[in-house]
Amino acid sequence: MIDCDMHLNYLWIHWSLILIGISLGINLLPAQSTGKRDTLIIYFEHDKDQIQYSFKIQLELMKEKLFQSSNKILLIHGYADHTGSSPYNLDLSQRRAKKVVQYFNQLEVPESLIESIRGQGSVERELPPFQRVPEDRKVIVVLANRSKPLVFSAFNLDSVSRGDQLIIERLHFQPGRHILLEESIPQLISLLKILKEYPTLKIELQGHVCCAPKGRDGIDKDTQSEDLSINRAKNIYEYLIRNEIDSNRLRFKGFARTQPIYPLERNDEERKINRRVEIKILDY
Repeated sequence: MIDCDMHLNYLWIHWSLILIGISLGINLLPAQSTGKRDTLIIYFEHDKDQIQYSFKIQLELMKEKLFQSSNKILLIHGYADHTGSSPYNLDLSQRRAKKVVQYFNQLEVPESLIESIRGQGSVERELPPFQRVPEDRKVIVVLANRSKPLVFSAFNLDSVSRGDQLIIERLHFQPGRHILLEESIPQLISLLKILKEYPTLKIELQGHVCCAPKGRDGIDKDTQSEDLSINRAKNIYEYLIRNEIDSNRLRFKGFARTQPIYPLERNDEERKINRRVEIKILDY
């Protein structure tokens, strides 16, 4: 931690930069949202991944909010402007996100409280390739509600809200296929039981893939079509309908490789975790 004198010095630098940004027409203020989420936007210099002192102060404040809240986690997503190549911008956005994670590590924020770390590449703009957009060089840090594990033995409607994203543990798929791993079948049966027990519950089944290029879907080995994430969600959807769940209570959607839990899959376990279906509560 920094001492009080240093803290005041950082704050002076922070507000000085904001005033400079205003005079230049650049927004250096972090965006704050109301409601369940707090959002901080950290801006970077062109082609850089170093965090400026003024934003380190904001990250420290975000850490304090995190520690003072219950059931909260951080989502950290990096971006680049459109002036470089797509592969370079993806790498730069990932490096920026990692720098923020590293700073949170210095602040002793446990990795278990950082739920999502992603490099999103460039922000697409209909502008000349040489025209820079400073506000696109950023990392967005969100203080959000923790995704709720779907614990079947303790599930009840009092514990969920519309729009909640529920993680089904062990609902994972065979590589390149829309067929569940055998270990996930008991969880699927439990999901069916919940839907029968709560006949007003409406859900969306969201399919995901691993190992595909950014934003692309996987090739389904069984159909030879590039819609693997859709087929995974549809497979669960069709199973539930075959077992007497009204289709009006269900919706399915594929997210391709846009929301990996592990953006850089380093081993078989991380690849397996990315091959998944998640649940979103639509109504109850």
